[in-house]
Amino acid sequence: MKNALPFLAAALLLSTVPSAAQAPVEQAESEPQNGFSYSYPEERLEALPQLAEQMAVFADSAERDFATLVAESEDAMPDSPALANLTHSEDWGIAGETETLLSLAGTIYEYAGGAHGNTEFASLLWDVRNDRMITLTQLFTDRYSGLAEIDGAYCANLQAMQREHGLQDGEWGDCPLLHDMTVVPVAVRDGAPFTTIRVLVPPYAAGPFSLGPFEVDVPVSDSLIALVKPEFRSSFASGS
Repeated sequence: MKNALPFLAAALLLSTVPSAAQAPVEQAESEPQNGFSYSYPEERLEALPQLAEQMAVFADSAERDFATLVAESEDAMPDSPALANLTHSEDWGIAGETETLLSLAGTIYEYAGGAHGNTEFASLLWDVRNDRMITLTQLFTDRYSGLAEIDGAYCANLQAMQREHGLQDGEWGDCPLLHDMTVVPVAVRDGAPFTTIRVLVPPYAAGPFSLGPFEVDVPVSDSLIALVKPEFRSSFASGS
């Protein structure tokens, strides 16, 4: 499923992503069944049939993958107590919505055996007017300049967070590549423009597992807005 997403990281804190912009991801409720759960705001997506269909496809794929994990684990370790705790939980919510763009963010928690489970993050950007998925880079007139504009602030902010934990040197001293992380445009509320670009860094990517994930906010700048294609530009406003 990861490869099917437009931009995804190994892609929210262990169960949800609190928003520094005060725009919590709106979660649809679900009940886990046999260790598997998948939720997304179905009612909100009714006006976008292609998106609703895509989310259902993702759900079916995730459930099949989990069934395969369970079957393979039962074959490999039939007497392991870990079998009772195998888990795949995936929760999607809306991080912001304008007349032209819908930003979705997902939390993926999986326990596949071993000492502990792990959390990954996912994001999905939707062109509302054309009811189609787009990538982050498709927002920009020049994708390299757009990513570079985000990357500079992301890396500086993350390294400041790493230094606070004494991680500035050695194994954890570098920034994980932006294109390997989950990038989520965030608005303070639905209908408002996106003022934050949030980079979600999963456990192990920028520090030891004990520190959990990092949530790195990059305020939308005027120079970034200037790089957004005209048809999407009204969906962004300066966050600085």
